[in-house]
Amino acid sequence: RLYDDSDDDDDSSDDSDSQHDASEPPSKKRKRSSTTTAATTTTNAAGGGGGRSRSKTLSKTERKKLYEQYMRQFEGIEKQLDELKPIEPAEELKKTRKEYMKQVEVERILHRREFENPDTGLPKYEFYVLYKHLSYLHCEWTSEEHLLSAKKGAQKIKRFQKQANPDWTEGVELFDESYTTVDRILSARPGPGYYTGDTRFEYFVKFNALNYAECRWEFADDIDDDLAIQQFQQRSL
Repeated sequence: RLYDDSDDDDDSSDDSDSQHDASEPPSKKRKRSSTTTAATTTTNAAGGGGGRSRSKTLSKTERKKLYEQYMRQFEGIEKQLDELKPIEPAEELKKTRKEYMKQVEVERILHRREFENPDTGLPKYEFYVLYKHLSYLHCEWTSEEHLLSAKKGAQKIKRFQKQANPDWTEGVELFDESYTTVDRILSARPGPGYYTGDTRFEYFVKFNALNYAECRWEFADDIDDDLAIQQFQQRSL
């Protein structure tokens, strides 16, 4: 799985603290279990317009298990990193994360904007999209024609229009900026083009306000956070 750009989604069951029974005599004390001490994490996934929020309640045990599941995929990488070093390649050898994807598919439409067709004077639309297995760093505007030609593109447009979100206007935030702010870096490895000239490393990034299921591999150029990379390197020594 060294160069697999897809991130496996881990199913986590929600749990909540049981409520104290008001009819129970005060003298009875209920034994508390460590697994019922839960912490709530809220993920705001920007869907068109104001976005939507979803809350997941995970116990400390579940959070630890989820973290360990992600970290198991990095076993053995540290040894490889001792033998290989990131080298800044020539600009013409660099590719984007999207170019390295075997298949690019739109996960969700976040916004729509209208503009006038200069040839006909009629309104046309562009859609701001999030791609599957790519972070919010790689969202972009795409034409309605291009989206209609994409896999399930027509269905996604229809679903988005049913939400009756207002068209995006200049100055409105496209998504919460914390979705692209690095929380911490979990691992590193040679990038997918390391042996063909693009000798950069890529880093497995946990973003603020997003859970571990939405961690993504990113180039240093994209996250632009030298401090987070330095902190990761210090932890790895």
